[in-house]
Parts: sequence; structure tokens; C-alpha cells
Amino acid sequence: MLPPPAAAFLQQSDDAVLVTAGATGLPEGRVPRVLVAVADRGELRALARARSVPADLRTPVLGVWLDEARAALSYTPRPTPTGPSLRAINARPESEGWLCVLRFDKPVAVAPVLAELARQSVAATAAPVPEAAVELGVDVRVVNPTGFDADAADPVVHASSLPLGMGRGVTEALLGSLRPTLGVRLDVDVPPRDLLALQASGVPLVGGSAGEVDLADRHAREVHSIRQRRRALDRLVPPASRPSVSIVMATRRPEMLDHALAQVGAQRGVEQLELVLAPHGFEPALPPDLPLPVTVVPCPAEMLFGDVLDAAAVAASGDLVLKMDDDDWYDPEFVVDLLRARAYSGADLVGCPDELYHLTEQDRTIHRRHPGERYTHWVAGGTLLLSRGLLREVGGFAPVPRHVDRHLLDALARGGATVYRTHGLGYVLRRNAGGHTYDADLDAILDPARLIARWPGLHLGPLVSPPVE
Repeated sequence: MLPPPAAAFLQQSDDAVLVTAGATGLPEGRVPRVLVAVADRGELRALARARSVPADLRTPVLGVWLDEARAALSYTPRPTPTGPSLRAINARPESEGWLCVLRFDKPVAVAPVLAELARQSVAATAAPVPEAAVELGVDVRVVNPTGFDADAADPVVHASSLPLGMGRGVTEALLGSLRPTLGVRLDVDVPPRDLLALQASGVPLVGGSAGEVDLADRHAREVHSIRQRRRALDRLVPPASRPSVSIVMATRRPEMLDHALAQVGAQRGVEQLELVLAPHGFEPALPPDLPLPVTVVPCPAEMLFGDVLDAAAVAASGDLVLKMDDDDWYDPEFVVDLLRARAYSGADLVGCPDELYHLTEQDRTIHRRHPGERYTHWVAGGTLLLSRGLLREVGGFAPVPRHVDRHLLDALARGGATVYRTHGLGYVLRRNAGGHTYDADLDAILDPARLIARWPGLHLGPLVSPPVE
């Protein structure tokens, strides 16, 4: 049964057409009103992919009812010289869903408008949805870790209390209701598709095959979520579908070279990975047994830092360029985590927050509250991943001695690019007494309101520390 707002929309015309997932026998030709009723953006995108709406079904008034969505749809029509023009769009919350009504100056073909609505329903389109995700019935552009709440505190929910296995699967509304909770206990068998969706969303699962973890421990809970989402996302976005990556790294510190090469060499999960190293004012001696291809781009000491990075980027051959720093610590799955995030966010640039710092002067490690898994305007400078083509479009790395990362992010913002910040537990930033190309106020870093934890010495955590063989 349709909720009152959707039913009222249909009742305004006797011969209005209702389109639902799996609907058959839909008419062709002109009708006064069409209502598309689906659960959420995932079901809307599945309906558009199915192409079950007749090509000649046309209407001047199209309504889309999202029964279990969390936000409104938007629509920017592609300009055509002779096609119908959009007169008005109205999207409003109704009951527990959203109704979006589009009015055109003359009848418009429904199928292409639905396809465009589905395309624009996700934040960006830098990376396509892999066929594996479509075949398994989980749309990673809708069901993913975006919105994960590391500070969630509501009690654990039992799977037996959730509307799983009832046809609709894991909807946006269900995920939204689970974000404030510590997680879900698998006290009953959950359908495989729903289980995969919960895992991919980052909702921490315990019990059964998910194992046990203390979900009241903030750090342990997030690490558990990251590990389970990695396994699920790799089923939905197979490693073979990942683009090639060129790590670009500028260094003017010979004493950090071994450390930098070890961090890059430990990366796993990316079939096509190269390092473009730009030594800044010295000639490096590279070991002969590096586990990945290395291109060396020597740069004179007087060259601006931005120009050094840009020279490395010009020499890169990968589909994507990733800026890493020579003195920080990286999870062995750091690169592939960025690729996972790029696939489910579709963002033009992906990076991490600077949650974990090792303060070398004090020889201690701190964990700052800096939320990840969200669209943003800023990420840590040692974690910037974007396409080589986009980097060239914005003019490459700016010819400046400092704040190269800020210049790049500002250039992307001016061009309307999207930026996504994934989790921050795979990256530890080293803060020395001096020598950085950025300014970092120690008082701001140690702001008690932002501190979550502190440890003596170097504390990399279970993700960044390499596993014990």
C-alpha cells in the first residue's frame, strides 16, 4: 500500500501510471502522471539499470517516491535544443520517505529522466559501479561506510529485531537507524545479500561468523568495522577491477629514504603500483630488491617543492596519482583502502584525516577526533589520491614552496570536484620539531577537546603495524 502522499499524487489523474521495481506490462505513449515508487536510491538505480520502463512512456509530470530514503533527490536536466524543459522540481519529506515531483513544459520520455535521476542520486561519478556489485544485488554507491559514526553509543541491536530477508534488503533508512548504535549481534541467520550489505556498510557485526569484539572499546570497534568492510567491499569491487596507481614522493632527507621505501614496498592489494621518487637535492642509492617498479626523477635543491612534486607527477604512468610523504607511517592496505573508498564514494579526490600523530619531540602518539567516512573539503596532505587526468586539468601541483596540498584542494574546489575522506586508522603522521612544509600549531593538535587517546612512544596500532608472520 502506498503512503498517503504518494497515493494522493496518483489520484490526481484517473489514468496515472505506477512504476515499481519489477513492474511489467507498463503502457506506452502519453499519460498525465507517472509515479515511480521505490525503497531508496539503490532500488531506483536498479530500476534504471533494468530498463523495464517502455521507451515511449511519456508524461509532463513525474513523481518519484523514495519510501526509505534519508535525503531528497535532485535533478539538473541536460540541455537539449528541442527537448522538453523542466519547469519546476519539488522535493519534500513526506511520512517517513521523500517525494520528488518534476514538471515539464511538455511530455518527456520517462526512462531517460529516471536514468539521469539515478545517476545524479549519488554524490559523484569518478568511478563506475563494478558489475560484481550489481550481480550480488548490493549497490556500493548507496550501501557503503559513508556516515560511519566512530562515537556511536546506542546499545547493540539484535539481527532478529531487524526487517531483514523481507524482499527489500538493507535500505538507506535501515542503515541510518543503525549508525548511532554500537553494532548488530547476529543472533539469527541473515540472508547472504543482507549480510554482505551490512558488512560493506561498516556496521559492526558480532556473533556467529563475525566473531566477538568489545564494541564498547571505540578503537577496537572501528578496527573491527574496517576489517569486515574490507572483505565485503573486495567481493563487490574485485581487485582485478582496480586502476593502476603511481605513488609520487618528494624527499629532501636521505636519512628518511629507507623508511619511505619500506612503507611503499609493504603496500599490498594493488596489482599495478609504481613509485615515482623525486629526490630533492641528493642522489639516492636504491636497494636492488624493491618489490615494485621505481622511477627516479632527480631535482635540484633550489627547485620549489611544488615543482618537484609536479615533475614526479609528469613522469607517472598510472591511471591515478597518490601523494605520499617520506616520513609518515602507512597501513599495508592504505593504498587499496583509498581505492575502495574511491569506488564507493565516486569522489574525484580521496584521502584520510590526520587522526594519529607521533610527536617526536615528546616521543608520544596521540589519537585526535577527526571524523572520516564523509564528503569534505580537506584531507591530510600525505594521502591525496586523484586521477592523473584531473591533476593535469587543474594545472598540476602548484609552483609554491609550501602548502602544496592546500593549493591543490583549493583548485579542485574551484572546479567543483568532490573530495572524500575515508577512515584515519591506516595513517600515522610524524610531527618533527621542524622541517615540515606546513604549519601545525602544537596547541591546536593537543586540544583536549579533540584528543581521544595518547600513548608513550610510537604507537602505530593494529592496522599500520605489519602483521606478525
